[in-house]
Amino acid sequence: MALGFKITKWNPKAVMTPATAINLRAMTAAALLLERNIKIDLSKKGTGRQYGKHQASAPGKPPAPDTGILRSSMIHEIEKSRDVIDGYVGVERSVEYALYMELGTKNIVPRPYLRPAITRNRKKILDIFKRANK
Repeated sequence: MALGFKITKWNPKAVMTPATAINLRAMTAAALLLERNIKIDLSKKGTGRQYGKHQASAPGKPPAPDTGILRSSMIHEIEKSRDVIDGYVGVERSVEYALYMELGTKNIVPRPYLRPAITRNRKKILDIFKRANK
């Protein structure tokens, strides 16, 4: 017996609804942080080879802007199902070369921009959730 009190009724909605709302806000804040950081990385001038007017990024660095399509196609989505909240940050499907830039190909050295942003911001993302759930 627990120190003189007993739980006789459990109302999961009373607990889960506020907790879900808090975590939805935290997930949105984390996704926006990542999206903003990626867009900043995709705005930096290249330090690699010159191709006409375009200054490419160095291998291993985020793609340098040329048309700005990759940067402007960055999106975030938050999806909630029963008891799971998923956050997605990435590129609209219509930008076919986005994956080639991130992972590289047989002829293109990778210019990652998604994974480094996640790694670099991991602590900030965890802090967002810690602060939200205090």
